[in-house]
Amino acid sequence: AKLKTKVLGLFGKKNKPFSNPELDYGERDPSQISLFENNVVKMAVNHHYDHVVCGHSHSPNKQLFETKKGECLYLNSGDWVKHMTALEYSFKRWKLYRYENDKLASFYMDEELKSMNMNELIATITQRKERESKKAKDGFTDN
Repeated sequence: AKLKTKVLGLFGKKNKPFSNPELDYGERDPSQISLFENNVVKMAVNHHYDHVVCGHSHSPNKQLFETKKGECLYLNSGDWVKHMTALEYSFKRWKLYRYENDKLASFYMDEELKSMNMNELIATITQRKERESKKAKDGFTDN
């Protein structure tokens, strides 16, 4: 909240809750967005931060800023309703996901699952359930 107050102060604005209906969520002036991004990154670098993450009320963006004092990765998720964008962190990397352009890759927590044939898995489960159902019907149980 302190950082938000400082950034808004740079633009001569007061700190308002994001739910305030007076806030304009329409089109933003690109020069204002650029000014915001640059100021936030400068503040982050001055405080030795490596990343800045913003969301929903600005334009979606993933950009590495380099300054004389250091570099900072600026991330802005945009918003799902208007831009259909989101930020995703996986495999130690940030990605700006754009629904219109990106297809979600299958995510496997366990490497062994990659090589598994899903049709065989489904058939095995189905066959087992059919055997259990037949046993129950014939009056046999595994208990």
